[in-house]
Amino acid sequence: MNLDEKVTLSEWRLDWETDFEVLAETLTSALGDIALRVDHIGSTSVPGLLAKDVIDAQVIVAELNVAAIVKTMATAGFGQKLGDWNLRDHIPAGWVGDAEQWSKLLFSPQDNVKDCNVHVRVTVPHLGASDSHSGWINSWGPGHLDR
Repeated sequence: MNLDEKVTLSEWRLDWETDFEVLAETLTSALGDIALRVDHIGSTSVPGLLAKDVIDAQVIVAELNVAAIVKTMATAGFGQKLGDWNLRDHIPAGWVGDAEQWSKLLFSPQDNVKDCNVHVRVTVPHLGASDSHSGWINSWGPGHLDR
């Protein structure tokens, strides 16, 4: 991730809901019983919110069986995004508990299809007010965001 790169935000669009539904069907079909649930997350899931034109989906699984999930996702046309940034979510200040609860796998499409991010997690820890990214966005955003 290049922090000097400008991010273009768009007004919220109804077609993001349709884009997610298509993505969710693809993921559900490919993962079968591995996927307990598929959710639309991130800024494109919030009507009225400015967002990058990239759908984020969250797949909840019973266990993070890396080999099986990576193989299944590759068969469905998704490649794993590697790097520490993509293997664990930000752990909020003051979090008391097992850091492994924040582990995840991150995938993106390998073909020329609409860009998206697929986050695969075992559970989603409770996100309290301490996990707000608004301070970071407010300090980083003004010089880097195009509308």
